[in-house]
Amino acid sequence: MDLRLDDERQMLRDSLREFLAAECPRKRLDAIDADARGHSPELWQAMANLGWTGLCAPPQYGGSGLGLRELCIVIEEFGRASLASPYFGTMLSQLAIARFGGDSQREILLPQIAAGRCLVALARCDPEAPWETLRSGIVAEPCAGGYVLRGSIHFAAYAHVADRLLTLAHIGERGCERLALFILDARSPGVRSELLELVGSERQCRLHFDGCRATTADALGAIGDAGPIVRALDDWTLVARCAEMVGGAQRVLELATGYASQRLAFGKPIGSFQAIQHHCANMAVGVLGARLITDEAIWLIERGEPNASDQAAVAKAWVGETYRKICSLGHQVHGAIGFTWEHDLQRYFRHAFAADLAHGDALHHLDGIASRLGL
Repeated sequence: MDLRLDDERQMLRDSLREFLAAECPRKRLDAIDADARGHSPELWQAMANLGWTGLCAPPQYGGSGLGLRELCIVIEEFGRASLASPYFGTMLSQLAIARFGGDSQREILLPQIAAGRCLVALARCDPEAPWETLRSGIVAEPCAGGYVLRGSIHFAAYAHVADRLLTLAHIGERGCERLALFILDARSPGVRSELLELVGSERQCRLHFDGCRATTADALGAIGDAGPIVRALDDWTLVARCAEMVGGAQRVLELATGYASQRLAFGKPIGSFQAIQHHCANMAVGVLGARLITDEAIWLIERGEPNASDQAAVAKAWVGETYRKICSLGHQVHGAIGFTWEHDLQRYFRHAFAADLAHGDALHHLDGIASRLGL
């Protein structure tokens, strides 16, 4: 398993890091946070012009034809820059459409997403069991000409600004094993979204479906047999979120070591004191471990290994807790200044808590692994 970046992937990382450093200063990030939309359409179009929104679309649909590994490199840089954006859900949806969509879905949706004209929100969490893979709060009732969707979804990121919703639904009755993934117009009659107030900068929504119509042409894959697609999408989601947290943890380490080398106490940089050195060393080890376990999970998923899903769950459990610990150590290094709203560290601290809980925390995933092992 060679986890080193080749020249093309290193160029991808370097170019994106340079772009985000220039286009996402603190002032712009604060403006995005203050905006009800939670993202910048101008920044989105700039990313589209550079090809970032076509990363996972095949070349014939206006994209680069890259895969999960490259997508996670980009998302890691978003985490490092502390940029909240609908990129996460849109690009995972693009990857799902490219892999599992029909010809008409690819021809219509992939060019739109690649050109930056279509935002997609993932809408699949059951309010009663939000992180269970094959659970949804939506029921699709068969009717003449298709299906009528009723129910609610929690934690649909950026659904309030999305053009499309990738929605998981049970066919016929709640809790049944027949599942379908529908790609719906976010402004369809019978769909209503409301923003949730959460600790992180990423905008999360609660979606209500009350009579929204869907047809067989709206389904991603076969109706009633969406389980394999949902499992693949969940694996991608977990490792992408891990990559985002690795990027945030890396930046916290950079902030802490930079501050420790400049802040003076008793006439010396505080980084010369052993206690601070231990904090920074523990942070560096944490970042390295989080990166390695994430890269291994991505590698296994791309190879289609049978234990890939378990490894993705282990990575999410490990990285989520590690990111929070790194942020806590970063606060110890910074002292009081790190707790102020004006300092960048608070952005990563809030992100660590939100990302750790998103898609299931450590306890959820470790319980799932134990259950599959019969423990």
